[in-house]
Amino acid sequence: IEESLRALGLDLEAKTIHRLLAYNGREFQRESLSPPDDEGTPGVPSGDGFDVIIIDEFSMVDVPLMAELLRRIDLDKTRLILVGDHNQLPPVGAGNVLRDCIKHKLIPTFILDEVVRQAGVLKTNSMAILSQRVMPTTVGDPAWSVIDSLKEPTQIQVYLRDLVLNRIPDRLGLDPVNDVQIITPTHLGQLGTKAINEMMQYLLHGAVDRKFAVGDKVIQTSNDYGLGIMNGTIGIVSEIETAGGTKYIVDFDGDGRRTIQDDQILNLQLAYALTAHKAQGSEFPCVVVLCHKSHFFADRNWLYTAVTRASKYCIVVGDRWGLGNAVKKNNVSERRTFLDRWATKSLESREVLL
Repeated sequence: IEESLRALGLDLEAKTIHRLLAYNGREFQRESLSPPDDEGTPGVPSGDGFDVIIIDEFSMVDVPLMAELLRRIDLDKTRLILVGDHNQLPPVGAGNVLRDCIKHKLIPTFILDEVVRQAGVLKTNSMAILSQRVMPTTVGDPAWSVIDSLKEPTQIQVYLRDLVLNRIPDRLGLDPVNDVQIITPTHLGQLGTKAINEMMQYLLHGAVDRKFAVGDKVIQTSNDYGLGIMNGTIGIVSEIETAGGTKYIVDFDGDGRRTIQDDQILNLQLAYALTAHKAQGSEFPCVVVLCHKSHFFADRNWLYTAVTRASKYCIVVGDRWGLGNAVKKNNVSERRTFLDRWATKSLESREVLL
């Protein structure tokens, strides 16, 4: 976000919500995000609050975090703008705030229906998923491909190896580590992140006697305020130091190099394959989406979130039953939340009064 703002000539800092609220691992230390009542009077420092706060990727914000935000914002002084895609996955935590706010018109809402990240057939076919359609491979345009004839997980593994290491680099001219992201619904199983990551690490580096090898693609899995690296930040292992214990030097995208050691290593995982939740909010030149019948809980929002991570090329790999099952289901609409019930009851009460 900061890079995009700088390209527009705006010197603004982007922060995670946790960093904005000064979270120390136990509690949020910042008391207010709005300007003080006496700001602007002689002797009172300015800049202690914000006139406007914009929350991006708001579909990922759960109820507890939203509550912490609202407790610290005086809406008479601060304009709060929420930006997100309610068709993507709901938050990992409780609630579905964005969906409920839009559904019940709790706040003024503007729908932006033009996809900027994608264009052409990639945009058209990604949007088709919301209409319960998985479009076939586009002839003559490599931006969208669907391989839905692989019935066994082992078949998908074999195909994936050749696809990522040979076909994509040869035909699209992309780097298999920096430019390609595999997205799968699960952590476990033959097509889960663990198995696929271990397979990719072995294919690229052979047998590894440590957790990571130089050149491995990794992801930070929790906020580390000491390092200044947030959950979901992806990087490449550039060096390994072994004197006095193993230390990994990681070049994090947009955040520079960091030394990872001791307990910090526990929060670093391989990132050749990610779940859609981990990839949410990011974009990659080429995305390979795995969707198989063993992923019976994958739904339309999951598939839409996964394919819209691609900025140039998307390759969907799996079987017809798995894709058909996913595109028909909408687990998000079945998520029950107190905000939804409260808004429904409130609307019913207003209708009775009228």
